Amino acid sequence: MPVSNPYQLPFVLDVASRIAPSRVLDIGIGLGLVGAALRQYLEVCAGRLERRAWRVRIEGIEIFPAYRTPLWDWAYDAVHLGDAQEVLGGLGEFDLALVKPATATFRRNLLQLDQLELKGPETQFRTRGYIRAAAPYAVNLSTDGSLDIALLTAFLPELSLSGESAFQFAIRGSLSQPTMAGFVELKDGLASIPNPSFDASAVQARVTFAGNKIVLESLKGELNGGTLEARGGLTAAFGSDQSFEARDVDLRLQAANMYLEPVRGLKTLTDATLQVTGSSAGLTVSGDVTAQESSYDEPVMFEQALLQSLRGGTSVTTLEESEAAIPIALDIAVRTLVPLEINNNLLRASVESDLRLRGTTAKPGLTGRLTIDEGGQLFLNERTYTVERGTVIFTDERRIAPTLDIAARTRVNEYDITLRVQGPPGRELQTTLLSDPPLPEPDVLAVLATGRRLDELEGSESAVVREQVLSYLAGSVGGGITQRAGRARRWRTSSTR
Repeated sequence: MPVSNPYQLPFVLDVASRIAPSRVLDIGIGLGLVGAALRQYLEVCAGRLERRAWRVRIEGIEIFPAYRTPLWDWAYDAVHLGDAQEVLGGLGEFDLALVKPATATFRRNLLQLDQLELKGPETQFRTRGYIRAAAPYAVNLSTDGSLDIALLTAFLPELSLSGESAFQFAIRGSLSQPTMAGFVELKDGLASIPNPSFDASAVQARVTFAGNKIVLESLKGELNGGTLEARGGLTAAFGSDQSFEARDVDLRLQAANMYLEPVRGLKTLTDATLQVTGSSAGLTVSGDVTAQESSYDEPVMFEQALLQSLRGGTSVTTLEESEAAIPIALDIAVRTLVPLEINNNLLRASVESDLRLRGTTAKPGLTGRLTIDEGGQLFLNERTYTVERGTVIFTDERRIAPTLDIAARTRVNEYDITLRVQGPPGRELQTTLLSDPPLPEPDVLAVLATGRRLDELEGSESAVVREQVLSYLAGSVGGGITQRAGRARRWRTSSTR
């Protein structure tokens, strides 16, 4: 398609594809080139945005009837002749309006954008200026207007956004070291992320540009029922390849009384104070996250996973190295102000946390400890154990590798039985079963499964339990011990927990 001034079309098409208009008005259509581009390319954008039934009606207003050309008949559904001022009051019928013709020239390595103005629902852009594409390389562009930030969901489909923004921005000087001036303001912003659930509302923010400084002067709002504040800034620079670089990053964020559910079933009322520092070469996120209150009640399918872990069937996994352009280091303290209350099918206990998230986002590590308060209850294989000692220690700054030290006691008939679990999950984990009065470990297992020692069992019940005891001692048992021992329990004639 022949286009005499194509340089404005990428901008027009980009804005149009984000707005996804069903009606477009082009005021001052000239030769009809913008309408022709929209007619030819918007259906492609529609397919990319998965709006397969999208059909665009394009109308134009030409205030110079003598400029009418045959191109109009193809490019526009309707062309109105007359004074554009007479129809400005009806712009609300249209999703996108090209209020002024976008004119650009490119002569002697100078791209000149005389004026581009776009209007849509709650949205208006005005852009003008030039770029010199030969030595001395230079830029002088300015833009201002307003934007409904809901348009950004075309680029961030996982977000739900709304709010009004106003902006005024200019960039001038050499292409290698341009200077900036202007601001961006957001009023009554709303943002929502479904997983994990974050809902921000009543967000007010202002960002200013001065020279090579970008400053977040203020950001305030509500986040998950609590409050959110942030401020900070960075120094902007351009590399030898004209790529953008951020230097002297210093962003501080403070949130209070947020209701969070970082994983299903874990409900917390949380405060956080975080700081982001560094540059494009690498960032560090540091600070404190404190749970004022927390509880966990999600059922856990634990017995099979635990037994496989005891026998070496699983290992601790770490995240693979990320290919993210900017490495992000972590140094965040995670604490519980009051103990985490766990009440599910596995555990009823209070757990205290004093942890520090280290490493990087690609390879996170964890140091510190979790402590299960004495007297908590552990439920395994229809038995209730009382926790006498319970700690989970983390010492590796480059991976999440817990070391367990747990002792829990239960009573079966006249026997007090203690289960001890020590070491890291996997083949190095050591488990010990002791009883009072003392019994050999095979008999302890039989008592746990049936309420009786091996020499007290008869027939098929004895064969099943003996097989499971031998498998357990040989280290080959997985989750099957829970199911088969449960069947043996049902076969026994009597048992007292």
